[in-house]
Amino acid sequence: MRPKCELMVKRILPAVRVAVVKKLAEKHRMKQTEIAERLGITQPAVSQYLNRLRGSRYQSVLRRYGIMSVIDELVEQIVAEERRDEEFSQIYCHICAELSKKGALK
Repeated sequence: MRPKCELMVKRILPAVRVAVVKKLAEKHRMKQTEIAERLGITQPAVSQYLNRLRGSRYQSVLRRYGIMSVIDELVEQIVAEERRDEEFSQIYCHICAELSKKGALK
């Protein structure tokens, strides 16, 4: 049996990043370099998330288990510069806990 954190990192975290990157690029018109800086990832990673070369497989899990509202709140905090990359682990742990409660990390 795999630890929940391992499932989170391999499956859910990339899906969360796809959703966050897409909203920052499309809704808030941020450039890939700015998104990368705000999220603490590389610009090529941002490009791969936007082109769905990473993380697109588990997007439906986020919608099915009601995580998109958490992502929307996170995006707004990123835009307002209230959240920086070093604070994301708290949000990811919250998402993991929510998905775990709902039985999504089996």
